[in-house]
Amino acid sequence: MKKFLLTLSAIVMSAGAFSQITVNSTDLVGWYDQFDQGRDTAVTGIVPGAAGPNQTYNFSGLTSHFTSHVTVTNPVWTDSGYAFPTSSLASRIIDATDDTTWLYMTKNTTGLWIDGLVGELGLAGAGIDGLLLKNDDPELYVNLPLNYNDSYADDAKIDVTEANVTFNGNTYDSVRAVQYHDRSYIVDGWGTATTPLGTFDVLRQRVVDYEKDTVWVYDGSFGWFQALTIEDSTFSYQYWSNDPAAGFPVAELTVDHQDNVEEANWLMVTPLPTSVKEEALTFSVYPNPVQDRMKINSSIIADRISITDITGKVVMTRRQFESGYLNTSGLKSGVYFISLYADDQVKTQKFVKH
Repeated sequence: MKKFLLTLSAIVMSAGAFSQITVNSTDLVGWYDQFDQGRDTAVTGIVPGAAGPNQTYNFSGLTSHFTSHVTVTNPVWTDSGYAFPTSSLASRIIDATDDTTWLYMTKNTTGLWIDGLVGELGLAGAGIDGLLLKNDDPELYVNLPLNYNDSYADDAKIDVTEANVTFNGNTYDSVRAVQYHDRSYIVDGWGTATTPLGTFDVLRQRVVDYEKDTVWVYDGSFGWFQALTIEDSTFSYQYWSNDPAAGFPVAELTVDHQDNVEEANWLMVTPLPTSVKEEALTFSVYPNPVQDRMKINSSIIADRISITDITGKVVMTRRQFESGYLNTSGLKSGVYFISLYADDQVKTQKFVKH
């Protein structure tokens, strides 16, 4: 799931003397945090630096080619929270093309795990869109508390089968995708890291990720056959801060096997809490059952609306929706759930499409 890197991140600290830090669960993001993350896809003049104590890591030359907006909330308030009953955090990631991915996570005193996602399964050679994906074996993102010289390992696995899926430009009756990760982690350095946002005390964690992707497709004429098997290894460095408002690494660098930086993610804007609307969110829909057009009456302007089918798959989304009509002609007949979002509020109603 390397496509869904969680480099979400930290707040500016005053420059000061080097100090060896510890990162705990209280240093990670929580409900209501939101921020923008930059991604540099043409990195020049940036190196990951050296291992060891009292290091100075300079990433001030990073340039943002793409920006993602991230909001962290309570999974219960989200469309697909029912599928992740043990998760404690849900992150909505809106990328530069307005595509939305929901990432479901568990945070406690011993670590941060990725339980699954709603969006695209990023494979080593291709992608499958619009899936609700639960990790059979949750993916450890960071072990806590995190200290200099820590080392640990983790396995993670996704095994999902979906009907009527488009893969590599072709639509199949069914597709089964299995993604396996074998990761090793070592906290090999500490010091300060400077990004375009500021200077932070950090721990540097090196991650080696071996990934194996296998895809089987079912065709009515040929039955099941293996369409893809790819094995790949990726290498990255994460720079973690323990500032009270920090949430994730202040920077994350993806490198090749010779430590040449290929891509970087970094925090562009200081994390801020979401505002809470004073007026309660309520809405009604008419008619129900509906055919080609639905009237939505909302008490306030919604940040977003989404429609999911009975399997939890998101089939329609709209942003900044005010009371008005919604075209439902593209939906198949069946039972659906429509949800309106306004900051930390969400309301859901069931409707039937004829």
